[in-house]
Amino acid sequence: MAQPTDTARKTPRGRSAAAPVPAVVVDLAATEPAWKAHEGRFRALARSAVKPAGLNLTQAASIAIAAVNNLLARRAELVALYREPPFARLETVISIALAAQHADLLARVASDRTSLFADIYPRMTELRGLFLDDLDIQVKRGRCTAKFVSDIRKGDRDAADFANDLNDAAAWYETRLATLPKTTIEAAEVAEARALAAKALARLALTIVPD
Repeated sequence: MAQPTDTARKTPRGRSAAAPVPAVVVDLAATEPAWKAHEGRFRALARSAVKPAGLNLTQAASIAIAAVNNLLARRAELVALYREPPFARLETVISIALAAQHADLLARVASDRTSLFADIYPRMTELRGLFLDDLDIQVKRGRCTAKFVSDIRKGDRDAADFANDLNDAAAWYETRLATLPKTTIEAAEVAEARALAAKALARLALTIVPD
């Protein structure tokens, strides 16, 4: 079958407007296995062959992933226009882009660990403050010990410490929320604190980068 020669025919019709820049969301459940799949190749690169990216690598990878997904969503059109569209190579682009996002994350964490928690740290801080405000009242009412609240307040106040604080506070409320006469804490906030703490503690594993 002859290949189309007209430029206009080679381009799928419609949707010619530039796509908006996709939101950058790093999904560790996707980036980590992709990184493990390509890590050997990445680490085998000579240092002289590795240059500074000069751009936001995570955002660039997100744009590449969105572009490839857009093409893969139009498989039927591409099959009609081309004899053998390189779908396997396109899917490999997604895998490499996810691995690049993870590598970028590891590099940023190595220089500044707080960057790993930038998306959840503000809410963790807010929830911790809400718990402490309410716990102070519970201490005055004789329903909670002052030592428990003091233990939550002390620490180095980094994301790991805040995650443990949220876990401890959430555990206290989980067993008492239904019977507390008065509290400003809601069940949804207790569940959210547990989830954020689990997410933060899971991410801490990424701060240990193998040599």
